[in-house]
Amino acid sequence: MRKPLGILLQFVTAISPAAFAQDDVPIGLIRGALMETKGSERAGEVKIKSIDGATFTCRYDDKTYMEHTGMRIFASALHKEDSVEVVGDRTKLPGSCYARTIRIVDEPLPSQSRIRPYRMVTEHIAPRGDLTFSGVVIRLQDGLLLLRTRDGDASILIRDDTRFINGGSSTDRSYLKPNMRVFVRGGKNLEKQTEAYQISWGEIFKP
Repeated sequence: MRKPLGILLQFVTAISPAAFAQDDVPIGLIRGALMETKGSERAGEVKIKSIDGATFTCRYDDKTYMEHTGMRIFASALHKEDSVEVVGDRTKLPGSCYARTIRIVDEPLPSQSRIRPYRMVTEHIAPRGDLTFSGVVIRLQDGLLLLRTRDGDASILIRDDTRFINGGSSTDRSYLKPNMRVFVRGGKNLEKQTEAYQISWGEIFKP
């Protein structure tokens, strides 16, 4: 009877490091220097040294939005030691992340004393999604937005770093209410669920 229990304990010990490693991958905004780029224009990975000294490897693909000075760029425009801001998301691979956006920044990065943890909500940068929705908010519940559009009802997840814009100015989630007409920019996560990167409303969105 003890032998199966011993085998089970060995199995749990073997998988535990990989399981816990996923909790250490970056979520949200990562700021730092680009150390290495591998792959093609369509897919590959970037290695980043954050300004707090941690090193992360993030995968990118043709859905990753790359930007410099307000213009879209591609992987060939990334160079070693570029100062970058990356919006990362968790993947199923231990110790790895998925880059939703990669932005080259020309201004100096914040000093060590002013750095925020990479799990904090992003403020001035948000993922650029390839999906857009316009409609009326039916319900808000437990991080889920139910939106009534011309094509039917849409269920959209609200992320920790979803941006909320009221009449062109940043605001917070508490101002989003049922029966409001909104514009949503979003995309699919790794589980193929639709999630919101930015939710906007105000005078410019009223008919």
